[in-house]
Amino acid sequence: MSFKQDLIVINLSILFFITIISLVSGNNFIASAFVESHQYH
Repeated sequence: MSFKQDLIVINLSILFFITIISLVSGNNFIASAFVESHQYH
């Protein structure tokens, strides 16, 4: 495995993590609506 491939994987992981965090913190309304809709099923 090359060092460049490792960096790409790490960057993608960080990007994915940041996206999840921003979705959870920024879209609390959507997240709560999603949770509520799943609680009634």
